[in-house]
Amino acid sequence: MNPGGEEAAKIDEIVRYVYETLVPFVTNIVIPVFKREADSVSEETVEDAKNAGYDYFEKLLGENEYLTGANLTWVDFLVFGLLIQMELHPKYRSQSMIISKWFTRIQALPPFHLVHKGN
Repeated sequence: MNPGGEEAAKIDEIVRYVYETLVPFVTNIVIPVFKREADSVSEETVEDAKNAGYDYFEKLLGENEYLTGANLTWVDFLVFGLLIQMELHPKYRSQSMIISKWFTRIQALPPFHLVHKGN
């Protein structure tokens, strides 16, 4: 099902935000973790990343189940994948109940377990 109208406009806005704002922070936060250089990331960068990630999406979710409202869309998976990567950094943890509940909803979806099943 292809969203249209207002939902499609929201998706476009989220995707634009993700690639213009969030992706650079993901790079700055995650790559040092894999290089075992997590401590090289400044507190300011971590705080800016939290603001770019959690604050924006917490406001967007509000009381909604998913980022565009009541319906799950592919953009929920896009954002989930980026935010969960940022959680790899030891200084980057969400205190947001809204984001935490959204993470739980995404992880409870059947496709999530098909992709992330253990061997």
